[in-house]
Amino acid sequence: MLLRLTFPVSLASVAKIESALEKAAGGYYEHLVDQQHELHMYYSDQERFVRNMAVVALASRLTHALREMARSAGTFSPRKKRHGGTDKSEFQRLWAEYSERFDMNFDADLMPFIEPMRAVRNQIVRDGGQANPFKSQVELGPDSDFHDMLDLSFSKQYPQFVQGESSSAEVTVSEEQLEEMIKGWSLLNGPHSSWVCGS
Repeated sequence: MLLRLTFPVSLASVAKIESALEKAAGGYYEHLVDQQHELHMYYSDQERFVRNMAVVALASRLTHALREMARSAGTFSPRKKRHGGTDKSEFQRLWAEYSERFDMNFDADLMPFIEPMRAVRNQIVRDGGQANPFKSQVELGPDSDFHDMLDLSFSKQYPQFVQGESSSAEVTVSEEQLEEMIKGWSLLNGPHSSWVCGS
């Protein structure tokens, strides 16, 4: 669906090649097969990019909405301290703030889709979608081998969002995973859901 909506003209080219393959033979057939393979590889990369950007947008929208809600509530429930420790993620700190200031049960444990979404968003934004980025020189010892040079923390914790291996591994969100993240918004249904969803 993402491809059909984002690249309608280019997908028409794919359809033309597939139609031409039915009648082609010899060297022309091989030429069309090569073109078809290149296009499929290209659109696979583009589809991955679009899905990844959708996750970035979802996570950023949720973070922005929750922060704006907390800021706007300052008139009747002033923010008196920083909520959650520095070892907590941005969402965990927001859950703590909402619980303490508004007695709202935004417990991250009840919304398991959020932490993976946050981690995927951060990996895409901070490391350009690399699942196993290279560590900094400060983190490496004098006897480090190639495997030691890679930060494997994301791929070990979230292997379901990783495609490829070693330094070539990429963060990849499947269509099914993206749909699950979108459905996860339904966990926010309730008297305050319109604040988050913007309706």
